[in-house]
Amino acid sequence: DDLLGTDTCSTMSEVKVDEANADEDGFQGLSLPKSGADDLLKAEAETQAMNDIANIMRRTQGVKEKLSTTTFAPRMAQWASGAAAPPATAPPPVFAAINAKNKEQVIGHIEEALAAGACGIFLVNNNFDYPQLLPIVRSVRAQMPTVFLGVNFSMMSGSDSFPILGRLAREGVKVDAFWADNACMEHEMQAQPVADNIKAARDAAGWDGLYFGGVAVRNPKNNVKLCKAVPAEKLKDVATSSVGYMDVVATSGPEGAVAPDESKVANMREGCGTTPLCLATTGMTAEDLRALKGQVDAFILQMDDAQTTPELDVDMLKLLVQGC
Repeated sequence: DDLLGTDTCSTMSEVKVDEANADEDGFQGLSLPKSGADDLLKAEAETQAMNDIANIMRRTQGVKEKLSTTTFAPRMAQWASGAAAPPATAPPPVFAAINAKNKEQVIGHIEEALAAGACGIFLVNNNFDYPQLLPIVRSVRAQMPTVFLGVNFSMMSGSDSFPILGRLAREGVKVDAFWADNACMEHEMQAQPVADNIKAARDAAGWDGLYFGGVAVRNPKNNVKLCKAVPAEKLKDVATSSVGYMDVVATSGPEGAVAPDESKVANMREGCGTTPLCLATTGMTAEDLRALKGQVDAFILQMDDAQTTPELDVDMLKLLVQGC
């Protein structure tokens, strides 16, 4: 069983790149050099070694430290500062979500975000299909090897995304987090068949990053790929169900720049227990932030898609960093 999802020549150091036959995921096709049986044996051995690594990663995923409301912010602060150990306490981390267009635009926005105090980045492919995002991810990681780099494959679930992240990891491209628009949590029944399938895909991928799962996220157009509306009386329960499937529960207000109702946040905060709760937004007021203090463990600042040319709101980013 080839856990790499590739043929036996995909891990060889002497492979030839077939630029004309990149697969639909944006991974380049590879062809085996005609150097005989020794090369084939080497390819098989290297493939088996990579499969063994994938198995080890899957086993260790279940026993690695689970982030909590007390450890999440210090860990992110340590990451951002490069310190040897996390501080005792830290304010809620703020991540900048960047609608990717090209490498130069993304690098520029990342530099702006980090200078404004963001602790990490999520790259989003709102402008094109996900295969076009992969070369940008590779370029950013090569140029910025220590930045906290996450991705959001627009409107794709973890079932489709985790195998891609696993392939990137085996390619040597480290992606630190995946943020799903919709974690597919059910609020009408206790069973979670879709979330179970997503968890299985994550376990099988051999990827060890953080999973930010979208729960009760805004969906004004009722897009079937995005979250279903969750009644107020079900918010606590669906948050409680979510904690076994993700590292961070991510939610939002009813609109991009509208803060969630305080009761929604309070119910989800209670349901999450010690699992971090993250709020995705395109903007908030200082009053909104004061009302949410102590209830939200992290923020993701999104670009406003309503703008003709969405840009990173650096002033809002600074407000989130300072107001938290």
